[in-house]
Amino acid sequence: MIMQNQCAEIVLRAERRAGQILAETPKRHGARPADAGSHDVTPSLADLGIDYKESHRWQRIELMERKAAKERRTRKPICCGNLPPQKKAKTREKVATAVGMKARTYEKAKEVHHG
Repeated sequence: MIMQNQCAEIVLRAERRAGQILAETPKRHGARPADAGSHDVTPSLADLGIDYKESHRWQRIELMERKAAKERRTRKPICCGNLPPQKKAKTREKVATAVGMKARTYEKAKEVHHG
């Protein structure tokens, strides 16, 4: 179980980093006429062996982590235990849905990440 959690953490970190890299990468601008002049040398997702859905999910994970980090820096420390159990469960479900994971998988990854 410990090894599974460590693997889940590695995968989550790698996907977040991939999302960060993809977000910073210049985007392709579709097909252009042959006489347009310059050739676009930016690789497509297919050239990189990445599916569109993977790219989208990884970038959402990275965005959510960036927003969460900003929120952690700016808010006053509060105890998570103050939330009622129903609110905690709904929040977990929303986050997991937003990143395209099953709630259980997301919770395992978060357990590993937060100790």
